[in-house]
Amino acid sequence: MRVVLLCHAATSAIRTAAFAGDEPLDESGVAKAAELRDGGLPRADQVRYAPSRRCQQTAEALGLTGTRDAGLAGCDFGAWTGRTLDDVLAATPDLVTAWLTDPAASPHGGESLSAVLERVGRWLDSAGTSVTAD
Repeated sequence: MRVVLLCHAATSAIRTAAFAGDEPLDESGVAKAAELRDGGLPRADQVRYAPSRRCQQTAEALGLTGTRDAGLAGCDFGAWTGRTLDDVLAATPDLVTAWLTDPAASPHGGESLSAVLERVGRWLDSAGTSVTAD
């Protein structure tokens, strides 16, 4: 089995270095994803995407029909969601330092980076046992 992971197309959060929430793709993101629709992607037997609006819109722009999968959700940034890194750094530099230096830290009240990696790792492990390859 081969797993190909794609990130979502551009959003306003990406363009402003903000912690992502459930924002939609921006117009440029939709257009760039649509450019790959015909022939730019490998063949897929199954398509799964994170439950966020931006991931569903990316799949649609790519012409992919698939299933939402909570195991692929992006990091929950808690109280930092929607705020820029510069804003959070100016307000609480010690919390940003803790987050950047300790993967198990979640000073924003959301999910730590370690927790995201563990969750996605479990998803990959389960995908390997539930999907057979020819």
